[in-house]
Amino acid sequence: MSRRANGLAAVVRAAAVNDDSLDTGGVAWLEHINIVVGSRSVAESFYVDFLGCTADPSASFHVNLGRQQFHLNEGSDEEAHVLSGSLGIAVPSLDSLRSRVEPATAALQGTQFACVDHGTALEATCPWGNKFFVYPAAVPAEAKAATSEDAPLLARRHAGWDHGMGVNGDQPGLRYIEIRLPPGAAQGVGRFYEKSLGCYVMFDAGGKGAVVALGPGVHAIFTDVPGTTPETLARMRGLHLCIYIHGFKRAFEQLQACGLTWTNPRFAHLDRCDTWEEAKASRQFRFRAIHDPSVETPSGAEPLLELEHETRACRHQQFMKTVEYVGR
Repeated sequence: MSRRANGLAAVVRAAAVNDDSLDTGGVAWLEHINIVVGSRSVAESFYVDFLGCTADPSASFHVNLGRQQFHLNEGSDEEAHVLSGSLGIAVPSLDSLRSRVEPATAALQGTQFACVDHGTALEATCPWGNKFFVYPAAVPAEAKAATSEDAPLLARRHAGWDHGMGVNGDQPGLRYIEIRLPPGAAQGVGRFYEKSLGCYVMFDAGGKGAVVALGPGVHAIFTDVPGTTPETLARMRGLHLCIYIHGFKRAFEQLQACGLTWTNPRFAHLDRCDTWEEAKASRQFRFRAIHDPSVETPSGAEPLLELEHETRACRHQQFMKTVEYVGR
């Protein structure tokens, strides 16, 4: 597993470094992941007491990591979402996290919680089976040292900015989401993000993966993995990402023309997007079915991936909202 943790880290660092335009592309920011967990008290033990997230002071069951969030929803253990891949997060200190492993092991006894120390990263399994690879947020010292002392101040401050595992440089946060797919699906998913949302996408030369930029220093990794089944993907159905995008109207019109915009009945009291007027009024729309735009898709065809996106305009009232986070 240390090979997997290091490999995923290398992939997202390469995607950041190779995209030398410095543009954020179609997605400006991945704000939160909405996920169903089991018992609230057990979830708080994992996300707050162990990972070091800060419980949001709002009445909602949200926890904050840097400027991003997990929106948690209490359900039964059977209802809890389980990703087909993993989540990569950056924290202020791995040593601090290491000091919390023993008490977490005791508090979460009887669940699927586990933690393996790989040196440069920790691999934590949540009480319901989700994999978290946890990295230090700091920019590597060797990357900083590569810039001349005579360079301008801002050049020195940005030295190594894309070479670490922090979000937007050296900040804690949600660094990546990895989703494993059945063979032949990953690059089609990458093409969807590229065409429909205007994202920067790095495609694997072997044709088995795609890395999508979801804001500064945040990525989604899609990989073809033999043995990934519809049943595996079904365990994450209903989980959603909240993103802010450029080209909001263009994306809405393109996805609506393909029949892909979707009002989620669960959140219809918050927003609807059956028409442009509704999406404009809410300043957001949703979609969940992802198809390969390079392939003519017959009506009713199964998507490559079902993953809901709460898709917001950058002029949405919550864009880059301030969240309370006490790093530890």
